[in-house]
Amino acid sequence: TAAQEMIIKANAKKPTPMQVETRHMVMISPATPLDAGDIAAEAFAGLPKKIDDKGMPVAQFTKYVLVGYAPEETIDGISIGNDVCRGSAFADDDAVKFLQEAVPERFRDRSPMMLDCVSLAKKYALGENVTRCAGLSDNLVGQLPFLQAVSNGKLAGNLLPVMIQKQDAMTAVELGDALAYLVSQSGVWEGERVLFVFGTDLSHGLSSDLAKDCDQWSAKMLTEKTAAQVAAYFRDLKSGEAGSWCSSDNALPPGRSSVVAALRVAETLGLRTTQRLVSNNAIEMQEAERLAAQEAATAAAAGIAAAAEPANASNASNATAAITSASLKPEDVKGFASIMFWDDTMTVNERVASMSPGFLQKQK
Repeated sequence: TAAQEMIIKANAKKPTPMQVETRHMVMISPATPLDAGDIAAEAFAGLPKKIDDKGMPVAQFTKYVLVGYAPEETIDGISIGNDVCRGSAFADDDAVKFLQEAVPERFRDRSPMMLDCVSLAKKYALGENVTRCAGLSDNLVGQLPFLQAVSNGKLAGNLLPVMIQKQDAMTAVELGDALAYLVSQSGVWEGERVLFVFGTDLSHGLSSDLAKDCDQWSAKMLTEKTAAQVAAYFRDLKSGEAGSWCSSDNALPPGRSSVVAALRVAETLGLRTTQRLVSNNAIEMQEAERLAAQEAATAAAAGIAAAAEPANASNASNATAAITSASLKPEDVKGFASIMFWDDTMTVNERVASMSPGFLQKQK
């Protein structure tokens, strides 16, 4: 698949992405990783690995949580399991049951509202005045090819899919607590190694340079502040009171509840080691154009040496011109990041050996 090819390509880079060793990890991933260039692929390539019986590297995680959000807010609460994946058999039924039964018992009125989307759909079909759950979103579906790749196709039955139906800070915190409870001493996944993935972009509709600056600042906040502090920061961004040049709705992540939930899981589980890679689609497009022009120039030079058609040189010239052209209008620019949180279990020597300057410094 394209996701698998991107991960293989990232692993083949020199230097290779930094390798991580941890029992659990939280990852904030671009909403559509396939469109995010190296940003997503390098993050997935750096996951803890083991060698399977076929000699292929696969992630050491045994269970996966995937959180998306409804692009059009409809109803308070979250949907989980087959209410999200609609009978695809991807969901871990034990984890779904645990969230539905054990979480309300443990957290009571601080438990996230879990919707029965099937019942709501039936009532709606009968003409009752109810709001239906939103269906699968691109920011959730987009993660699946990468999770399939790193799990070696063993995602079915080992996944807990969650959809946040409406952006709300309290729902995000409650969801974060519920997900962390999954791997607690009394949790159904106590003995598992879990990757928590939250899909969302960062800014939208800013110029490329401004998006880069704003998204790097937001990513810094996400890795240095608590979930409560970040929720307050998002409120200030939305109201224009964040006190920076980025203070606007355009700098606000569309899946801000996903972000807050991710941070809540990370801080509850003590995942204090962080890494962030930041970019936007304009930067990634320009990089792709630069590489294409470089390849075209190399091909043209080889063609001239062999008395090839002069059209090659023309193609190289056109490709070079494309690098400096305005690839996107500001309103079409989307900022994104791969942000990881983990508990580093490597020794100092192992950590130094795994470090990749390219990975650590790749904040475009």
